Amino acid sequence: PVLCFRGLVVSPGEVRAFSLFEPRYLELAREVWVEGGTKFLCVDGDEPQAQQQGVMVSMLNCTWQEDERLARVQVRGERRLRMGAVNCDWGKGGLWYAREKKKSACAIM
Repeated sequence: PVLCFRGLVVSPGEVRAFSLFEPRYLELAREVWVEGGTKFLCVDGDEPQAQQQGVMVSMLNCTWQEDERLARVQVRGERRLRMGAVNCDWGKGGLWYAREKKKSACAIM
């Protein structure tokens, strides 16, 4: 899943904390923390775009508050990457997903 927010910057090695309250990002927290994964993408902007650079982060902690209408998460930036295909799951409130862009092989002549 992808957390996209204008002005969001997480650098590799940096630890940041966020409060998530939008339904799509509460779904992200459930998917990543509750269902056993730990990683997701953080990108700066309103919607993720193919070819956009983002940072893979690991969720270090997630605590639920206010009857699970608020999730406080702590993440650590792992590495920068460029996104390939992106898609939106409207059944999950508009949560975005992306795959890492594959690096093309270059032939040396």
